[in-house]
Parts: sequence; structure tokens; C-alpha cells
Amino acid sequence: MVLLFRHAIRPYRGKWTWKCELAQEEEQQVEQKTKENKAQPKISSKPETNGENPKLETKKQSDSKQQVAPVEPQPQPQQKQGETATREETPAIFPKVKGERHILKGGIVIQDPILGKGRVAKPGKRLTVSYTGWITKNRTKFDSQNLFAFRLGLREVVRGWDIGLVGMKEGGRRVLTVPASFAYGHEGADTIPPNSDLTFDIRLLQVQ
Repeated sequence: MVLLFRHAIRPYRGKWTWKCELAQEEEQQVEQKTKENKAQPKISSKPETNGENPKLETKKQSDSKQQVAPVEPQPQPQQKQGETATREETPAIFPKVKGERHILKGGIVIQDPILGKGRVAKPGKRLTVSYTGWITKNRTKFDSQNLFAFRLGLREVVRGWDIGLVGMKEGGRRVLTVPASFAYGHEGADTIPPNSDLTFDIRLLQVQ
């Protein structure tokens, strides 16, 4: 019985031994494959960006493809000669005139920065002027006109003009300081307060 038991177990032991050897071979193959995988360099599926954000790089490429349309220069409006002359004829700031001052009736003061060479302004003549008016005290501009026509000496304007423009020549410029009594007096007018002395810068354009 003992012999029969020994012969019966041998095949089993031989089979177990074969299974162990097979398992050892499989473990060796797995270890070899693991070593080979470690030795091979890793291949990244992501593109190289040289340290830059790939989203920003894509945006830069899309921006570079966009072409900016050239801007055509807009033509500048041409200035007419008549408009330039008109602006030059109309003073923009309170006049500071150096030179001889003439005091007329009632304290009217005249100064002539430019002496004209044309026809002389006389009572009854039709004058065409450009002028700007200021309130003398605070130098506030209250009126300005490029072309204004009237007859001298017929009370179509303030008395200071009827007196102060006599003798002026075409092409001349006169600064006229008019006391309130020869302007709008104690009543005033529109934006002119009562009892205001006025200063006018006047250019005589034409005498008829």
C-alpha cells in the first residue's frame, strides 16, 4: 500500500512542479517587458510650445492671418478766401492799443491802430463796418458783426458812433470807448447792464 501511494503522488508532484516552472517563466517575461518599456523614451502626444500657452499661440496665429484694411485719408474742406478775410476783420479779444488817444465830446475816446486811405466817413454817408463790442468794466463781449451798414449821424446807432466815427477813412481800424451816457445810459439793453461804458473795435470797410 505504501508503494502504491508513492507512485500515485508522483505524477501530482510532477504536475505541480511543471506549473511552478511555467509561472516563473511568465514572471520573467513580464519583468523583461517592464524593463524594455522603461528604457524606451516617452513620446508625448501634446505639441511642443516652448514654454508658451498653446491657446495664446493659436490666438496669435489667427490674429496674424487677419489683414487690416488701409484707412483712406479724408479730404479736408477748403477754406474760402472770403471767410478768412471776415475772421481777420472781426477782433476776438479785448483790444489793447498803444498810441495816441483822442478825447472827443462827452469823453468819447478814439484810437486808430490802422489809418485808412480811402473815402472819409461824414454825416449822412452810408458806412459798412465790421465790429466787436465789449463792456469796458469787465471786458465781457456782448456783440459782434462782420457786415453792418448804417447812415452816420442819423441816430441809427448809439450817439458815441455818430460822433466817434466822423473823419475815419476806408480801410482803417478804430478803437472807440463810449461812456454810458452816449451808449445805452441808465436803462441798459439786453445783455448790457445799466450805466455801462462800452468799447468797440471797428473796421471801416466801405463809405458810400
